[in-house]
Amino acid sequence: MLRNFLSFMSVFFFLVTIVPLGLASIHWVNAPMNLLMSFNVYFPCLIGAAGILFALTGPKGDLKLYLILANSLSLGLYLIKIFIISVTA
Repeated sequence: MLRNFLSFMSVFFFLVTIVPLGLASIHWVNAPMNLLMSFNVYFPCLIGAAGILFALTGPKGDLKLYLILANSLSLGLYLIKIFIISVTA
């Protein structure tokens, strides 16, 4: 039961990080991205790392692999965004 909860939390953290990034990339709404990054610039990276940790402790099998890959993708995209912000500033 705990492993299912941890995988659910991993999915939730993935959605919390990827939805604002997706909305900002298609120029619809920048408010979720600004809210997420207003706490700290590295806050989405912490959420992505927590998602990876929850996925590692979740159930075994294909779901574990997919959750690790999805949260790694989200973390990588935010690291690229932070790099671009730091270079252009």
